[in-house]
Amino acid sequence: MTPDLAEHEPLADAGVRALIERYVALAGAVLRELGPHRYELRVPEPDRAAFAGREAVRIAFSVEALQEDPDAEMAVAGSAFVGQLVAAVRRRGARQAFGPVPASVPAAAADARLPVPVANGEAGVPETRVARHPVGRLTARVTVRAGAALEEHLVDSGLFDLATGAALPADVASACAAAGEGATGGAAPHQAPGTLPSRPVGELVRLMLGDLEGRLAPELERARAQAELALAHELARIDRYYTAMLDDPAGRGSEIPDGDARRAVEAEHQRRRQEEIGRHDVRAAVHPVQLAEWAVPMQRAE
Repeated sequence: MTPDLAEHEPLADAGVRALIERYVALAGAVLRELGPHRYELRVPEPDRAAFAGREAVRIAFSVEALQEDPDAEMAVAGSAFVGQLVAAVRRRGARQAFGPVPASVPAAAADARLPVPVANGEAGVPETRVARHPVGRLTARVTVRAGAALEEHLVDSGLFDLATGAALPADVASACAAAGEGATGGAAPHQAPGTLPSRPVGELVRLMLGDLEGRLAPELERARAQAELALAHELARIDRYYTAMLDDPAGRGSEIPDGDARRAVEAEHQRRRQEEIGRHDVRAAVHPVQLAEWAVPMQRAE
C-alpha cells in the first residue's frame, strides 16, 4: 500500500463499491479516479434525472478524500448519493440478465454414474433430462432500525435456483461469476425454450431473506448490543422518574394518594417501559434493488 493510500482509510462498504461498478458497466457510465479514494462519476444523459440533473458527480470513499474535496459526496449506504444510485439502477431495470452459463460436463447418460455401491440389486443405464435452470442473486438495500439508530446496508445474497428455490453451491456461483466477467448484462429476456419458469419474485425474496440475514449477522448483532445498552439506560431513567413520583411526592410538588391515582401512575410506568422495549427492538427492512440472473444447464438422472 502506498503512503497516500495508507493515510486514507476507506469507509464505503463493499456493497456500495460493487453496485457502482455494476452500474458503470451496465449504463455505459465512466468512473474516473481523481486521487486516493476519490472519483468522478460521469453520468449518461438518460440517467441524469436520477442524479438531480448532474452530468458528473464527485464521490469519496474515505473521510480524508472528502476533506480534500468538500464538493464530493461520501459513498456510503444511507447517503443521498447512494439513494440516487439505487434510483438510477432501478430505472435501468430491476432484473439484469447475463445469459447462459456454459456446461462443465457433457450431458450424456454414460456420464451420469451412480457413485455409491448398490447392495442386493443393480443400477441400469440412467434416464437423463437436461434443462436450463434460471439462477439468480439479489442485491438489496437493508435498513436496520433500533431505537433512535438507523443504518443502511447494501448486500448481495448468495446464488439461488430461481425455479426450485434451492441455494446453490460455491462452484456454480463461481461459474456464473466467470460467465459474467466482462458482460454488461441486460434486461431479462423472454424465456428461452427449455428454460424452467422462475418462481414469483416475491416468493424468491422471502427465500433469500435468511441468506441476507446471515450475511448481515455481525451488523445485526452489533446493532442489538447497542440497542440493549441504550434500552437499559432509558429504562433506568423511566424507573427513577416514576419511583420519585410514588415514593418522594414532596420532591414533585404534589402528593399521589393511595388507591386509584397510585394504580394509574403504576400502569403508566409499565406502559412507558413496554413502549421503550418495543422501540429498541432491532427491525430490518429489505428493499430489493436488482436481481442478477443466469441460465445454468443442469442434468437430472434417474
